[in-house]
Amino acid sequence: MPIFKRHIWNMKKHSNEEKSDPQNFRTFKGLTRFRSDNKVGFFSRAHKYLEAGLECLWELFRNARLYKVSAAIVSGKEKHSGQPVKALYVGNFNNFAFVFGRICSEFGVIEEHRNINPLGIRSWVKRYKGTVDLVVADVELLLCKTLPWMEFIQIPQWIRQKFDVPDSWEAVWNSFRKSAQKELRRVLKYGFTHRTTNSEEDFKTFYHRMYVPYIKERYGDEAIIVPETKFLRKCRRGQLMQLIRGGKVIYGALINNIGPLSIEWVGVPDNLEPEMLKGASAALDYFIILYAYEYGNQTIDFGPSRPLLNDGLFQYKRKWGTYLQDSRVPRGDILLKPLNFTIPIISFFVNNHFITRDGKRLVGKILFNEHRLNVNDLEHIKKCYFIESLDHLKIFALSGIEDDAREFAKVESHKLRLFDLTNRLHPEEDFCRL
Repeated sequence: MPIFKRHIWNMKKHSNEEKSDPQNFRTFKGLTRFRSDNKVGFFSRAHKYLEAGLECLWELFRNARLYKVSAAIVSGKEKHSGQPVKALYVGNFNNFAFVFGRICSEFGVIEEHRNINPLGIRSWVKRYKGTVDLVVADVELLLCKTLPWMEFIQIPQWIRQKFDVPDSWEAVWNSFRKSAQKELRRVLKYGFTHRTTNSEEDFKTFYHRMYVPYIKERYGDEAIIVPETKFLRKCRRGQLMQLIRGGKVIYGALINNIGPLSIEWVGVPDNLEPEMLKGASAALDYFIILYAYEYGNQTIDFGPSRPLLNDGLFQYKRKWGTYLQDSRVPRGDILLKPLNFTIPIISFFVNNHFITRDGKRLVGKILFNEHRLNVNDLEHIKKCYFIESLDHLKIFALSGIEDDAREFAKVESHKLRLFDLTNRLHPEEDFCRL
């Protein structure tokens, strides 16, 4: 019996025998780890590594060059407060939709200057300092390194979330958060199965009927569609895992098994009934983890996420027990500089908990303004947002800090750092600098 079918059979068997056990996924002691018999030849594997390496070098070169940029004044309504906000944007619009999609519910460019010298960003900031609330610099790697003196908040464009596969299935299960363990019951309830394929026809079908519609639907104006030629080139280095329910392929993921197993892209068929998709995402990720465990992979790369601790995709990957890692290709950062702490700017940062750079470390930056920060708030923040490999969380309180919160932070000083902005003369500058 094929290994995955045997595992599903075991799940059904144990679910009948141990219905009272809410954690019966942990009882499968027959699972063993082994190396795949489908080993790639030396020259073929070397060719694939070389192709991946050249692609990485090209990305590094593309992100390290200097060229003309645009400067734009963007005006809109802040998403949560509904109040007007104005920002100076400097860059090539690579992350424009992402940034202003987080800031505003509606926005427009009211002034634009093209083909400006990127080394002149300082003069543009001085020129508009009295008329805008926020400066956004979306620039490439070399230029990004010339701006630290201006005390921007440095945010990676993307971060990656990875999972180290333990040596026993019991340890794998214990790595999952309780929310993931609970959701995995749907694998049994909805009768999911899966298969892997490397058919060119399946790759093309996946691209046109699943990947492209899914990305457009999920990300809208922020969608970045990979060209078909690049997509198919990556397909040659991987396999397509298809999730099946009721005889239909309802979810797919391209996985690359050279080195650490990585999930490159996912997709869902267009116009699929919502009922068919229940539990599908959890089931697919579960089967990928199972695949990695049984075929001896040490690490799973769950792919890129935007650097937001309270983003839904980030939180979803977090529940599998992932940890953070910076992008494998050095890139420029998204640089933010609030010039004041008006209501819309405070609202923007209160509702967006960014992962930021602190030297070579990644830290979380959280602005809190509901009331005086207390120990219950800190316990909630730690539970919901701290993740392994994040150096610590910086929590900035605008309305003061209770003594019990200070005592709790002392005990958890390796995870939490508190900053009281109550009586600061320029709290927006301290928020950037600290």
